[in-house]
Amino acid sequence: MSSWKELYPFESHFLTVNDGSGMPLRNVRMHYIDEGPKDAPVILFSHGNPTWSFLFRNLIIGLRNKYRCVAADGVGMGLSDKGACLAEYPFTLGRRADDLCSLIDELQLTDITLVAHDWGGPVGMCAAVRRQDKFKRFSFSNTSLFRKAKDKCPFWIGLARNPLIAKTAVQGMNMFCRAASKWCTEKPLPKEVKQGYMAPYDNWSNRRAVYEYVQDIPFKPGDRSWDALIESEQGMTIFKEYPVLLPWGMKDWCFSPEEYLGTFKEKFVNSTTLEFANAGHYVYEDEPDACLEALKSFMEK
Repeated sequence: MSSWKELYPFESHFLTVNDGSGMPLRNVRMHYIDEGPKDAPVILFSHGNPTWSFLFRNLIIGLRNKYRCVAADGVGMGLSDKGACLAEYPFTLGRRADDLCSLIDELQLTDITLVAHDWGGPVGMCAAVRRQDKFKRFSFSNTSLFRKAKDKCPFWIGLARNPLIAKTAVQGMNMFCRAASKWCTEKPLPKEVKQGYMAPYDNWSNRRAVYEYVQDIPFKPGDRSWDALIESEQGMTIFKEYPVLLPWGMKDWCFSPEEYLGTFKEKFVNSTTLEFANAGHYVYEDEPDACLEALKSFMEK
């Protein structure tokens, strides 16, 4: 049986970003991979919670011979720095977008195709709004860029935000990662794939970003990431006529197709939808080959 590391055969790179304190020498490292020809068209991958760039491994392996595939792990996620060095890191949507912008600037990426999933959607779109001239097309899967009322929050997400149990359940018992590895696909994940998703989050300190991501979901003005979500939602109108691919797992209990996919279709007039009837939230796990072929075709248009 292979290990998760064999499923992730990429060279690691690191970008230094400020830790949030404002002190120039107090920095943290954001992990990223950069696969494929450096002069090839760019595909930038943006993950959510509690995933990391491991989510995109099959796409990257299938695309890197022809495209430059760049995927970062948000600070505190995946192979990026975790622990005590993040004492003052803000863990907000706007800051994650800034970090992604820093990577775009550092690598001088242009004509970007964004591939985004879950919270990677608003993070990626917020970055695109801040670097409008750098983006060419978009692919969104099982995500949202839009405000939602708190009463629309899925029960399990609401439970993970409950102040009485969230710290213990999410950061202490790792229940968010455990639940995701079981309930986000229709097909059971192989043992080594589960290990890949769980490996970065192996203790209390290393799970802080998972906890903070859930707490960061904005529902009303005054929430710490409300303004950044509005920036993403309003700014996306800039790209309403850009080519957009929407591969969607139709059995997603979190981002239901009725509410979320329908809104994407309305907002992006040049979109192509792929509805996977037997796929869940982790659509790239349930339908890896079909998602890869769809993205290949999308890139050639």
